[in-house]
Amino acid sequence: MVRIEKKPHVHTLILAAGESRRFQGCKQLAMFKGQTLLSRAVTLAERVTPEAIHVVLGANAKRIRAESHTLFQRPGLSTHYHERWSEGMGSSLAAGMASMPKQTDAVLVLLVDQVNISLEDLQLMIAAWSSTPHNIRDAQIVCANYGATLGVPALFPARYFTELKRLGGDRGAKKIISRYASDILALPMESAKTDIDTVEELNRELSR
Repeated sequence: MVRIEKKPHVHTLILAAGESRRFQGCKQLAMFKGQTLLSRAVTLAERVTPEAIHVVLGANAKRIRAESHTLFQRPGLSTHYHERWSEGMGSSLAAGMASMPKQTDAVLVLLVDQVNISLEDLQLMIAAWSSTPHNIRDAQIVCANYGATLGVPALFPARYFTELKRLGGDRGAKKIISRYASDILALPMESAKTDIDTVEELNRELSR
């Protein structure tokens, strides 16, 4: 008898709910090499989980929806408005996790402002997770390792979903990653080191 392996259901969750006060504008709609930061994140996600992309919106949601109308019509993409976005990234991540379908086996968490993350980075992360055990007891978190930091992008198996849904405040995925740091598959990913907080930082990356 030929054994048919079930293809894991991996979804991508893009966090785009923040107010970005230091950016002094709507960072999600800032342009970077011909795309908005939000569009760039969605485009990357489409290459690794084309039928399962979720975007959490909060601050400036009305403007983002209006100016990204075509983007949000793409197949496989759904948006979720988080009313309590001002509570912080942890709260937004928990809200996004609450929207995941029951059959989801793992969630890849992305931020819109890590502009140097590449398709190859995400493909490597998916491949690394696919090569590890997927059973509930042994499934590992796969995350980026840059400098002395473990963080996002990160791929969380279903065994961690309950804890992710309980997050609150401004501590996001790193809180869970830190808790299980001794049992994590960390991938060297220097591209994850750069995140955009100000217009000056964005211009600096554009000039490279």
